[in-house]
Amino acid sequence: MTYIIGIDLSWSSTGIVCGRENQDNPKYTTSVQLNQHNKKHTMSIFKEFLNPDKSTNSLYVIEDYNRGGAYQNPNSLIAMAELRGILELFLEDVCSEATASIIYVAPTQLKKFITGSGKGDKAQIMKEVYKRWKFDAKNSDEADAFGLFKIGYHLIKPNNNDLIKPQQEVLDKLYNKYKLVLEN
Repeated sequence: MTYIIGIDLSWSSTGIVCGRENQDNPKYTTSVQLNQHNKKHTMSIFKEFLNPDKSTNSLYVIEDYNRGGAYQNPNSLIAMAELRGILELFLEDVCSEATASIIYVAPTQLKKFITGSGKGDKAQIMKEVYKRWKFDAKNSDEADAFGLFKIGYHLIKPNNNDLIKPQQEVLDKLYNKYKLVLEN
């Protein structure tokens, strides 16, 4: 049985949605603010919310960088790279003790999975998450994390008869990219 963790990573509000592969809906959701000036605090948050049960497989599905945003605000890309580095160090430690895999999903792919197109503002994302899956996210970060959780869920459960064509296209692309990770 696989534990799926969807992570929408951000210093201001990181969305986290966790659940098992046999649960169509997650067992745990939260959004937490991380402290860019206190890396130990950030690590303690990761330990509190992202530590899997070592006896289970874990799949971390993480929203990738918004590379287009680098041109608008290079400092935010630097800050995100720093945060992702901290997360990757944490996950490297966790992955060495448990069977865990990591998948990165481009922001446009996440939007395509949730909305059916690669576009949509935060309000539309929240609306579509509720409309498609009846998940009432507290904020857009949890809505994104829920979409990431659903991607992980459907990558593990390949009988996806209830998906629309754009969702299946996203899953096919991710499966082809991460085939070795998903088949282990």
